[in-house]
Amino acid sequence: MGNGVRILGRPLAILFTALVGFWVLILIALPTASMILESLETPPRLLDSNQITDLVADANTCQTILSRYAEAADEAESEADGPASITAPSIGGMAVPSIGGGAGGSGPALPFIIQCDRTRTDRALGRLDTSTPSPRLNELYDLPVLRVDHTAPLETQLEQAAEIEALARNLADRVREIEADQSSLTTASYGVLLAATEIPPTSTAGEDAGFDPIRAIQELVGLRFESDDGDVFERIPLDTLAKTLVHAAFATLLALLICYPIAYKLTTSQGSRWGMWLFVALVIPYAIAELIRIYALLSIFSNFGLANHILTWFGLADVTTGDIRDVVRFQEEPGTIFFALVYTYNLLMVFSIYNVMSTMDWSQVESASDLGARSWRIHWRVIIPYSKPGISVGCILTFMLAAGAFSVPQIMSRGLQAPWFSSTIYEKYFENHSPEVGSAYATFFVACCLIVVAVFMVVTRTRLRDFMRT
Repeated sequence: MGNGVRILGRPLAILFTALVGFWVLILIALPTASMILESLETPPRLLDSNQITDLVADANTCQTILSRYAEAADEAESEADGPASITAPSIGGMAVPSIGGGAGGSGPALPFIIQCDRTRTDRALGRLDTSTPSPRLNELYDLPVLRVDHTAPLETQLEQAAEIEALARNLADRVREIEADQSSLTTASYGVLLAATEIPPTSTAGEDAGFDPIRAIQELVGLRFESDDGDVFERIPLDTLAKTLVHAAFATLLALLICYPIAYKLTTSQGSRWGMWLFVALVIPYAIAELIRIYALLSIFSNFGLANHILTWFGLADVTTGDIRDVVRFQEEPGTIFFALVYTYNLLMVFSIYNVMSTMDWSQVESASDLGARSWRIHWRVIIPYSKPGISVGCILTFMLAAGAFSVPQIMSRGLQAPWFSSTIYEKYFENHSPEVGSAYATFFVACCLIVVAVFMVVTRTRLRDFMRT
């Protein structure tokens, strides 16, 4: 602040400080705090009061449907001046037999009505933790076991549904008052992330046929284990997260191996026509939207795309048959996603290294060469150590973007490969309608990425000021 006042003057320094504070508050602090707070909230659909309200709605709907059948039966009897058979539409549009019957008799059974089947006080209450049996409503709140008996006369079924509705409505009011006095914060959403899921026996058949290094690592770190009863469990969300971080690290390493020579060539070609065209070739693709570039790659690596046509010329594939068994299915290969990630984020790696390498005193390279050092040794002992801040920053930026990538793995694999963790977060937010669980997944994911970056910075001795150099 002192330097800003001295250089810009007090009004401008205060304005710029306020803008920076606004940026940090609105774009960083508030979204992060909101996501963390949402991850600690109990999903509204899993509150007991809301689930009891669902029972009220089911009971009400059940009565409505049964009343319509009763009205249809009364109309048919009045038209025939006595008991008669009618055909009433059922759920799904199928015709069902008549529902007339003598007084006191059970009468023909009604078609299956799902709302009436759910109208029962011994229904299970939903919980985020699926590793233990869900509690029953009647057991948790000491209720009698009531249900709609579909074999009973229609009037009896209506009475049963009305009784359950009244009981559930009163219980919902009482539970809502209890929940109002309780804290809604819970860590149950994080429990979903850490929970283990039992793997069906059919999917584990033949596990002992050979040694699987990936499975061995999973068992070593606790992502997969076997119970005393011989059942196999796997922490699927954590396993997906671990694979995503490993794949992102591999994509970052691949980007470094490809982009370091490019950055070196760009540095040594400064001022030349070759360097100018290389710079343009790097920048122009990024004038096109990322989504369009990914779809362009997809057209190359699709089953009958350009890549398979080129392989056909060399006799390594055959696109003329129209059979996917005769072509290379790139969308099922992880290497395709790695290539797409490097292509999508290579500019960050190149320019991070270039910005540092371009400030180097090249007389050190000339001195090393005069002393007889070979080219690879000059890079290892002179250029790479000097460029380390740019390499570190480039690796961090590429890793963070690759780990959080959604469109690249989703579009390039088309669901034919294991999902990345970003797809799992999307699924929780929008497909499962569980934003609280999605926020917990996102918060845990960000924390894991920050831990990986912090460890990397400690190992490579990267400082925060190095980001300013790049």
